[in-house]
Formats: sequence, C-alpha cells, structure tokens
Amino acid sequence: MKAFMKTVLNYDSSATVQIPGVLGPVTAYYGCIEAQGRGTLHCHMIVWLKAALNCDQIRDRVLSNDPEFQKRMTDYIDDCISNEIISPPIEDVVVPSDNIHPCSVRGISDLNLKPARQKDLHNLIKSCQRHNHSATCYKYWKQGQLRQCQFGLDEHHYREKTTFD
Repeated sequence: MKAFMKTVLNYDSSATVQIPGVLGPVTAYYGCIEAQGRGTLHCHMIVWLKAALNCDQIRDRVLSNDPEFQKRMTDYIDDCISNEIISPPIEDVVVPSDNIHPCSVRGISDLNLKPARQKDLHNLIKSCQRHNHSATCYKYWKQGQLRQCQFGLDEHHYREKTTFD
C-alpha cells in the first residue's frame, strides 16, 4: 500500500509541496485492509484531492444540469478509468515488459518516451488488468438460465461513452 501511495498517487506526507499523482494532488487518504473469504488481503480506500468538491457539492452540480461541469466530470472519470486494452504504439519499441512479466519491472516513467510508455501500459493491462471468467463468475448460475458473469464483465457489457442519468 505504501508503494501504491508513493508511485500511483504520488503522496508523501513529509513533502512540503505535493506533486500530483494519477488522480491529481492528494491531500490525505484513509484505508482499511481486510481479508476476503479466501484469505487474500485487499484495501478499501478514500482519497482526498486538493481543492476537490465534496460529495454533496458534486451531486448538486450534476443535478443542476450544468453541462460544462458534467463534461469536465466525465472527462476526468474517463481519464482515470478505462475498460479497454489500449493498442500498442505504431512505432516498433522494445520495453522490459516485453520479455518479463510487466508486474515485475518498473514502468516507463520518462514522459518523453510516449511510445515506450504506451507499449509498457499495453503489456501491463493485457497481462494483469484483465478479467478472466472462472467458477466464481457463475457460482449463482442455475441450470436452464442464460449463463452470465455475476460481475457483468463481458465484452458486450460496456458503455462507449460516460454519461449522467
């Protein structure tokens, strides 16, 4: 969790100036680690971002049908969350994650190496951030019913564009 906070959120409580991470500048966080039924640990976390609106303010702005705010909000969500495997770059680049598991090497951090970062991200997503159906997906499925993943994770269950309803 410390590595996540430092590398992904770029949060350092001892720093006098916070450099934004993938979600923006983080001012605080709170997390609880718990064990799943199989004994594996996972974390539930709340992250506070500098100058961010609170939940009531977000709801009020969305319900006021402010199209400019809704566009900024959906652009931010789409920038942080994706359900697609990005294409590898057109340029032929070689990155460490081509030959060894992407989770065992440090990613490409140099912002000037965009094709290398894209290729590394492609490798990482393809290897580590992809849902593979298992018995758990279908544990509530009953004979005679349409067999569907209980998590709703299949190639046809997505929205191409984020919207407010």
